[in-house]
Amino acid sequence: MSETVKILDDRTHVLTRPNTYIGSISTDIAEVYMNRDGNIVLQSVDDFNEGLIHIIKEVLDNACDNNNRSWKKAQSYIEVAMDNKSVCVVNDGRPIAVEEIKINVPGQGMKKMYRTESIFDYFKSGTNFDSDEKCICKGDKRDKKCVACQALGNAGMNGIGSKAALVFSKYAKIHHGDPDNAKQLTLEFHDNHDTFTLDKNGKPISRKNPPEVKSYKSPKSFTSFYFEPDFSRFGLKKFSKNHIDIVHAMCINISYITGLKVKFNDNEYKIKSLEELATMYFGKRDTLQFKTTNGDQVLCMAQTLSEMEEFGSRQLSFINNTCI
Repeated sequence: MSETVKILDDRTHVLTRPNTYIGSISTDIAEVYMNRDGNIVLQSVDDFNEGLIHIIKEVLDNACDNNNRSWKKAQSYIEVAMDNKSVCVVNDGRPIAVEEIKINVPGQGMKKMYRTESIFDYFKSGTNFDSDEKCICKGDKRDKKCVACQALGNAGMNGIGSKAALVFSKYAKIHHGDPDNAKQLTLEFHDNHDTFTLDKNGKPISRKNPPEVKSYKSPKSFTSFYFEPDFSRFGLKKFSKNHIDIVHAMCINISYITGLKVKFNDNEYKIKSLEELATMYFGKRDTLQFKTTNGDQVLCMAQTLSEMEEFGSRQLSFINNTCI
């Protein structure tokens, strides 16, 4: 008997095979870094959920990536508000232009839509597919005006990214203000990115919740990404205190990596040096700091003999704004 062949749309594939996009959606025991009373500690928890934390990280990465994009005003902050049911990430970097564009949608032809819709309504869409552009920079320095450097310097490269947060949420809302066009736009998502009304052949006809566009008179830009995860997909009912403390530690790291002011709930950070960050992990110690030949910062911290016997050599590195 022949096996049944199925062809899944992108949304269904993300929901059916989450490990491919966000990692495990099971809750496990793990050793993770988290904030504890102003320090970052490595602690064993019994409710770590890789996929749930990952969708938050994707949205944080968007806010960090915006710091690499040039605009007339430099980005100055990232704000994160998190409770046991929701997350909201806001930044004041380069705005998403509130303008209608024509774009070729595979299988649907040319369609007119707002830029925000093209980014968040469709999978495998984004602005980071230009890493094969010719680099205009010299040496190891990256220029915010260089398209190739912008793409290579960002975490999101595959066009899924924060859309995974939309797919694994019961409700989400993107709201952004664009001073250049004097407009603001709100885009809502419901029921795991169930976005379009479909025809009898399964092709999208129209958006169930059209974008709401209003005038915007402030000279300041903002992009807000709010979402309420579908906790049932992760076998959970809400965020635990451990989940919140893990994201708190991630935000502290982001302050150093981006150089931005980062606010997590009622806590505000502006980490100015690698030594300041390392002290939050290991306390005040004798240090030796240097740069590698490619410009990476390295900080060595003294350990006691008993620490060496218990822990061995400990190392922290950062990839895509994440401590490993």
